[in-house]
Amino acid sequence: MTPMEQAIADYRQAAQNARETHDKNLAAERERDRLKDALAALETNVTSAEQAHANADAAQQLGEASDLEATQAVLDAARKALADAAPDLKHKIRVSELLVEKLGALALATAAKQQEALAALNAQLNKKLLAQLHAEVAEANSLADAWVAAVDKANATRDLYTDRHRSGPYGFAATGWSEEEQKAAHCKHPPHPDTKAREAHKQALQAEIAAAVRV
Repeated sequence: MTPMEQAIADYRQAAQNARETHDKNLAAERERDRLKDALAALETNVTSAEQAHANADAAQQLGEASDLEATQAVLDAARKALADAAPDLKHKIRVSELLVEKLGALALATAAKQQEALAALNAQLNKKLLAQLHAEVAEANSLADAWVAAVDKANATRDLYTDRHRSGPYGFAATGWSEEEQKAAHCKHPPHPDTKAREAHKQALQAEIAAAVRV
């Protein structure tokens, strides 16, 4: 496995660990909140039943119609439900809070490791880009040197051909150049940079980098 492949594998593994730990932490938080809501609902039922029973008692003392026994029964049932469930719910809440605390710390640690792995991957990507840049510059310079050498040769040959067509020791009669001959005897000027091709190459490199860091 190359350093680049190793960096990609390390980052993807770190990202997976961070995602899984984050999901576990969220699940633990949801379970803690559910348990707290269940306990709060039981406590609210008791409070409501106590208020209803107090209202019934006050109404009876004022000579108004009220079912004190019924409100007492509701209150007793609410208190029993709270008393039966509270110990187990409180224990589970304590456990869930510890899990949230531990998983929260672990989520932070795995997220930090993911960032470290991403930094290492970006370093490898930059190293690869720099090596590619050096290779492409060397190729461009080589092609430029070859182009200049080819142009020099063509110009020298054209000069000699022109000289031989002038009056002189060679005995050739001076002749002019036809338009077609002039086009064929002159090298092209260096073309202007192709901005579209340059942007396309840049986008291709960016897509390659995005694929490397995708998880």
